[in-house]
Amino acid sequence: MLAISTREAALTGLDTQPDWLASRPQLNPVMALLSYAYPVQRIGTRYKPAAPPAQPTHLLILRNPADQIRFIELNPVTARLISLLETDELTGHAALQQLAVEMQHPDPATLVRFGAEILHDLYTQHALTGTR
Repeated sequence: MLAISTREAALTGLDTQPDWLASRPQLNPVMALLSYAYPVQRIGTRYKPAAPPAQPTHLLILRNPADQIRFIELNPVTARLISLLETDELTGHAALQQLAVEMQHPDPATLVRFGAEILHDLYTQHALTGTR
């Protein structure tokens, strides 16, 4: 589905040197955030799990600017961060603050600092296209 999607990122009006915390991070419009009970990306002839692991598997599937489909395995916190950003209503700081509250994180400022690095990493992987 993503390989043939006609959706394209609206790059006009995006900040090319984004402030991930003060602005609203923009997700790649040709992506899907999926969660599975099993690590579906590893299942094959040599790996057939008898029972699901304790944690679900979160995958971000996207089409990059070179029209290649990429799969990024996410931890539960990063998957939740992306789901918060899907509303396109929150700044990076607000999304990370909400995440800190949900996690009952003892040091929200540390989570926000680390989260800014995660947002930049998602940008380098083309999961984010910039900020508004």
